[in-house]
Amino acid sequence: MSAATGTRRQTVWPFAIVCAPTTGYGLAAAPDFLVERRQASVLSSTAGGSLNGSASLVQLIGADGGSFWLLYRMVPLSAREVDQEGEVARSGSRIAPLVEGVVTLERPTGRPTAAYFDAVHELVRGSVRSYFLADNPRRPVDPLPGTTDLPGPAEGGEELPLTELEPRRTKELLHVVDVPLPPGGRSGATGPAPAPDPPGSAARDRAGPDLGGAGADPARRDPGVTRGPGPVAPAGTPGAPGVPGGFGRPALAVIGALSLLVLVLLVLLALK
Repeated sequence: MSAATGTRRQTVWPFAIVCAPTTGYGLAAAPDFLVERRQASVLSSTAGGSLNGSASLVQLIGADGGSFWLLYRMVPLSAREVDQEGEVARSGSRIAPLVEGVVTLERPTGRPTAAYFDAVHELVRGSVRSYFLADNPRRPVDPLPGTTDLPGPAEGGEELPLTELEPRRTKELLHVVDVPLPPGGRSGATGPAPAPDPPGSAARDRAGPDLGGAGADPARRDPGVTRGPGPVAPAGTPGAPGVPGGFGRPALAVIGALSLLVLVLLVLLALK
């Protein structure tokens, strides 16, 4: 599976699942965006296999239609990496398996190689060692950032057999369009990026007024709308600023006073 799409390399997030001596399988490392959202468990419930030297590819689809891909392999954990004797680590009376792989937002292309997974292993080996030696299911999962530095799986090296599994579904809302990527790191395969907030939206208001731009209006008044104390006067209301034939508050006060004076004079004349 090539991590490159055309001339652009995919962003990949490493993950690792390991079987500790007494507590069994657990996540040692996972993509940072899944850890932050408390969704990393979808990996341990999706990735699995056997120690047959092959790689697996599966698409995980969320309840919101968002999806990502898991490319992984299962290998024996090396004994020397967790301070044990022999060639492979033991979990109780059996070999300790290690699932190591990557999450991608787009389907990889090409064929996976052993060299590619060796590079993945280097990114997760510290987390795997810490998790195995802690042997504690409450140990926090290590959040790992995305990277584009891994070699493309098709860029030389021994190809591994690949098993493509049926897509899996989860009740989680994956929100993959919100996952941050480097510039140019997203294509239409993962769906459209979030649309920018329209002018005058709440998001812009939270950013504060634009006081420095040319022609900026610190009050951000809409045409025909008054702000400040008192009710808002919509455009077209008599008395609203900028409405032809309308009167402002001072003019209305003068007209009211004159009307009252005329009324008093009429009353006096009537009494005579």
